[in-house]
Amino acid sequence: MYFGFLSCTEACPASIGVVQAAYKQLTDEERDNVQFLFISVDPERDSLEDLYDFGDYYDNDLLALTGTKEEIDKVTSDYGVFFELTDLEGSALGYTVDHSSRFYMIDKQGKLFTTMSHSTTPSELAARIKQLQNMESTSS
Repeated sequence: MYFGFLSCTEACPASIGVVQAAYKQLTDEERDNVQFLFISVDPERDSLEDLYDFGDYYDNDLLALTGTKEEIDKVTSDYGVFFELTDLEGSALGYTVDHSSRFYMIDKQGKLFTTMSHSTTPSELAARIKQLQNMESTSS
């Protein structure tokens, strides 16, 4: 799971690239047991249609969604995600969103397994995905 926004020019595109490269290191079976969620913390600008198109671009490997301010506040609080709107004086955008740039790995029960920094490599992310899947398959 990754929290960001579609107008992000640095952290979000780089992180999505890491996820895509990590997915290529997984087998078909491993990919079938992973769902990557991109949660927009900017529902004011990120429409459901734009998020659908964004997710669709990645061949359904990525589910992009958002919610109400209350829903976003709840899920970001649950996982310890930082974000805040910051005014951009003189910019056509009006504001940006400062946010933590981390990968949140969640198990099938919805519990946080681990977080990984934005500097995580695709190989490191793929290895953690495999580790979580192995743990879940041995505990079943």
